[in-house]
Amino acid sequence: REAVTSPGLEEFLSIPAITVTKTKRNKSVLSEDNARDPYFFRRSWLQERLHANADDLKLVYVQGDSMEPNLIDGDIIIVNTADPKPKDGDPYVINYEGEVVVKRLTRDAGEWWLTSDNIAPRYHRRIVRTNETKVVGKVVKRDTMKI
Repeated sequence: REAVTSPGLEEFLSIPAITVTKTKRNKSVLSEDNARDPYFFRRSWLQERLHANADDLKLVYVQGDSMEPNLIDGDIIIVNTADPKPKDGDPYVINYEGEVVVKRLTRDAGEWWLTSDNIAPRYHRRIVRTNETKVVGKVVKRDTMKI
């Protein structure tokens, strides 16, 4: 964090990581993870490649294999929290019935569905119930570097 104030490094911005934790009622909540070292990105790269405001971006660590082969357990994804409006086929971080998941939102027969990339039978699609679903943000970039 001290490096940000060093001369010549003002062109870099850090993106905070968020983690999913369970409450006593077994609900998932998102919170900033101050225990992890921040990741730094060039301001110009964020603007030119992601077309996003750095304040709207969060890092999320993928957990589980439901999005394999495209997102692997341990992958780091960048999520744009200012882009919660669903687009058919795009991956999102979603709070679904109190569980925070990474899924694709797909449109079928006038309904929105949560779908996994993993085609294993246990990962069947689920209908989106608007009163039980909140889109946290759109996945805009992934990094396969394991932490």
